[in-house]
Amino acid sequence: MKDFPDEEQIWIKHINNAFDFPFKAKVIEWQEPGTIVLQGDVLNVHAISDFDEKYGILVNTRFGRKKVVFPLLDLEPMHMNEKQKQILEDYGEWFINSRLT
Repeated sequence: MKDFPDEEQIWIKHINNAFDFPFKAKVIEWQEPGTIVLQGDVLNVHAISDFDEKYGILVNTRFGRKKVVFPLLDLEPMHMNEKQKQILEDYGEWFINSRLT
């Protein structure tokens, strides 16, 4: 795995440990018209790919036969338990707050 700053690395490890890859996730954020993936589509999430300053944790996904790197915060895993839901909510809150400083 790439060398990320400490806080990002902690979140990546935490999410990797909390979720069993691959899993299905629904796109919950609006996407530009004409893009491959639109709000409401279901993706197969295979792994954490990278961390981006603007989008946060990026994940490798598949939409049909197409490979798509997608922001984790734009997805809602299907069939997640309360612990997983809380982890993603906490991560989202941390990410948004960390960008404000």
